[in-house]
Amino acid sequence: MRRFNYKLWIPILVSFLFCLYLYESSGYIDVSTGGKGAKVVGDFQNGNTVTQTMIRTSNNIYSISFPVPTYYQDELEGNVMVVVYNNGERIGEKIVEGSEIYDWCSITVPLQKVHGKIGDELKIEISTKNIKVPLAIYAYTENISGSSKLIINNELELNAEIAFTFKTKSEYANNVWWIFTIIVIICFLNNKIGSISRIYINKNELNIFKDELGNFGSYIWRNRWFIIVYMLVLFLVYGAWFYGNNLHFDTEVFVNNPYTTYNWLDIGRYGLVLTEYIFGLRLFNPFVATSFGFIMLWFSGILFGYLIWRTLQELSYVTILFGLFCFISPILVEQLYFDIQIFQIAWAYCLCAIGAGLSYYGILRKSVLVKSLAILCMIWAFASYQTFVVIHIAIVIVCYILLYHRWTIKGTREVTSSEYGKLIAWQIGLFCIAMVFNTVITKFFFSSSNYLNGNIAWGKMKIGQIVENLRNYFVQALLGNGIFYTVFFGIFSLLTITQLYYNVIKTKDKPIRWIYFLAGVGVQLTPFLLAVCVGQKTVIRSELVYPFVVASDILILMGTSEKKLTRMVYIILATLMLVEQANLVTRMIYTDKIRTQEDIRLFEEIDRKIKEIAPEKKTVAFVGTYKAKLNNSCIRGDLIGLSITDFDFTGIPHYFWGSYRICTLLQTQGFSYINVTQEQMYEARVRALKMPSWPKAGSIIDAGEYIIVKLSEDQWPEEVMPTGY
Repeated sequence: MRRFNYKLWIPILVSFLFCLYLYESSGYIDVSTGGKGAKVVGDFQNGNTVTQTMIRTSNNIYSISFPVPTYYQDELEGNVMVVVYNNGERIGEKIVEGSEIYDWCSITVPLQKVHGKIGDELKIEISTKNIKVPLAIYAYTENISGSSKLIINNELELNAEIAFTFKTKSEYANNVWWIFTIIVIICFLNNKIGSISRIYINKNELNIFKDELGNFGSYIWRNRWFIIVYMLVLFLVYGAWFYGNNLHFDTEVFVNNPYTTYNWLDIGRYGLVLTEYIFGLRLFNPFVATSFGFIMLWFSGILFGYLIWRTLQELSYVTILFGLFCFISPILVEQLYFDIQIFQIAWAYCLCAIGAGLSYYGILRKSVLVKSLAILCMIWAFASYQTFVVIHIAIVIVCYILLYHRWTIKGTREVTSSEYGKLIAWQIGLFCIAMVFNTVITKFFFSSSNYLNGNIAWGKMKIGQIVENLRNYFVQALLGNGIFYTVFFGIFSLLTITQLYYNVIKTKDKPIRWIYFLAGVGVQLTPFLLAVCVGQKTVIRSELVYPFVVASDILILMGTSEKKLTRMVYIILATLMLVEQANLVTRMIYTDKIRTQEDIRLFEEIDRKIKEIAPEKKTVAFVGTYKAKLNNSCIRGDLIGLSITDFDFTGIPHYFWGSYRICTLLQTQGFSYINVTQEQMYEARVRALKMPSWPKAGSIIDAGEYIIVKLSEDQWPEEVMPTGY
């Protein structure tokens, strides 16, 4: 008879009880089925019936609720009756008296039968009796499952959806059982193969790790003067942002709501939150985030330089300047505009360098532990910002090119084709493992937004249009059209491909030499990988691979060229590019400062005018946008140069979210503005049609319960224009 394995089953039992406790103590949350962009699709009065049919998306539904807004302020007569059916079976009902219906009330129907199968048909009937005033049903433009229609009086059909809310277990509570599954797998693996540390940690690995740290220290000491120059130049270029307090989009969320994770978890960027926890940055401090973020960015450049030097084993004084070529870029300025994540993005750069280095180290040393650490670094970087997936691909290819050049082209080591094949296969394997883990973690634990998938053009646009858009983007990036791209990208790309081709031609007897050349071509294509995946040009701030490849090309050219004169030409070209990019970067930072001053001046004037016409505190509706007045030395980018009035105004309902963003941003500067309701914004837009725009007299009026500030003409007047206007 086999003995009971206490070491296996006791941890599993304890883990099960603990996970059960977490699940039961997590409570319930309201999960709305509605999407974004509410609009009135109809109203119901006495005798009307509204029917909503939809597909059940949860096994357990404890209640269903929906808003019933009304502008009627007095007590209503009559009642509203709601009946809920599941596959034809009546599972809940509620009668709400008119006296209980008020402005923006919510009707909640508890269900007697909470259990059901996913895919069941849910039907909700809403009928009224003796209700004499319209009750607006707010519908949403997004469906949750299949076709969802509202039928009013059995005549009018509208493709829309009432904002029903399911009360169910938290998604995170349900994910507790995924954690338990992982624990069970670990327990069984540990039981079968023994102690992980005893099997996978080689006794010599700690000594080798110490030697590597010693090499890194020596690298820094040998190049200390270049490191100081690198630091000073980076400070001179970005120093104006170190302790600035400019008005930046999204920063107000963290200032007004300390310890928030914003939407990072919803869009799969849990790595940013993890970095905050590890480095003690949960409470946002703009000075710490900015200054320490740039220090970390400076350090990540040193790590990349060291990695390239380790593969090349020469030109350490050039590799230390990798960060200058990579980080002094207008594209990075757009990314660093979000000072809430400067440190996290800089740390993700470090993780990319460490992960790529550990992957090569683990493969060549045949160390499972080091390869596992490399995978963890990749996952963390990928989960911080999706662009780092491509940056990892780029740096791994660059290191392969330089390794092949040192080992095979220069003949310092005898390496067979099969050994190169194994190296490539291992790199692909480690990358795929990291991608799978990150995708699974994101899908099951965090991401609940279509932020990323919503940008994919494939299947939404015609193929011909997508191809045309991508072609225009490629030409723009290669030729350096616009402030974000540089003609030096095309120059260095062409020189790199030519240099590698020349090296291949002169070494005809080397193994898989064409892989070396194709790797060089592949590096030049990586900046366009995200665009090809989504079928359109991505936002500028996500194109961090572009300057990264430019910097990589400079070091590839320096490392694969044997002639001093040729290297001198490359250094001159790199210096010219650096001067050009530094000029653009400093102008953009200057523009951001001027734009902030202009925004503050604008709203100080508006605030003074508001206090003149309405001394008491009221909510404010900002209708329209205001283009910041910049001087001739300024340069407008994608985000740089935009007034705070230019954000979110296109969201549905128009101008409501833009007005909300203005109010919350200004709260960080001492203003006490509070946004209006959606109904008030609609009314404000109607009244603003006949108002002049700021700064003319009459552009700010007291509308009774709130203040209207008209910044510009309404871009969608047909939405609010009365009949016959």
